[in-house]
Amino acid sequence: MGLDRTQQIHVAPQGYETERIYKPPIENNADKVVLLLHEEKSENGDECQTRVEEALAEEEIPFEYKECDIFDMYGALWAIAEIVDEHIDDEIFVNLSTGSKITAISGMIACMGTGAKPYYVKAEEYSGETVSKGVDDTVTLSAYPIGLPDQQYLEVMEYIQQAEDKVTKGDIVEFVQDAEFPLLSKYDRQELKNMYKPVDREILRPLRDRGYIKEQRRGQEKRIWLAEDGEKTLKIFQYLLE
Repeated sequence: MGLDRTQQIHVAPQGYETERIYKPPIENNADKVVLLLHEEKSENGDECQTRVEEALAEEEIPFEYKECDIFDMYGALWAIAEIVDEHIDDEIFVNLSTGSKITAISGMIACMGTGAKPYYVKAEEYSGETVSKGVDDTVTLSAYPIGLPDQQYLEVMEYIQQAEDKVTKGDIVEFVQDAEFPLLSKYDRQELKNMYKPVDREILRPLRDRGYIKEQRRGQEKRIWLAEDGEKTLKIFQYLLE
């Protein structure tokens, strides 16, 4: 029985492209290709997909599909991030050149958050029904890491969002105590009153520092709600909570 090895997986949006999709995985001996398909089919898109499938099959490179709206940034981002998450132990390459401008942006954000490697395939010419013809060069891009938010932070942010901005600090203390967050494992959680400072130090302060939440004192209570950056971050990384 052989040892498991890291596989090379290529992710490519299936737009009106052919060579720019199948040549990089073929030239780099990829183990598998995941094609990101648009939810709405078109005759031209189907023809391009068939040509890609035939080229990959000829080289005996397996392929599979994942559907999304390639013109929706969050939908495309979630789809790419989920593919990366499913192949967490493998080497993932994301083709930013073969879908919409939206998938290029989504793909780069996904790479920044997950460590996948983005690349761009230069075309020899642009004409005809397909977006491009031929492959001139494949350029590896740098994805500056932004780091995934800790899932415990995301859970708190989701709790705040679902409460529709009616959350107090005491509510969050109760929530994290019930959830038994590892971030708070070093503290005595038997008494709620003992948890206010640890919750502020380990959870609320990091969220404030990143601009994810805002606070305002109202009477004796401190109200907490998601800031705009918190809303966007939660939307982008929602898939981690599923």
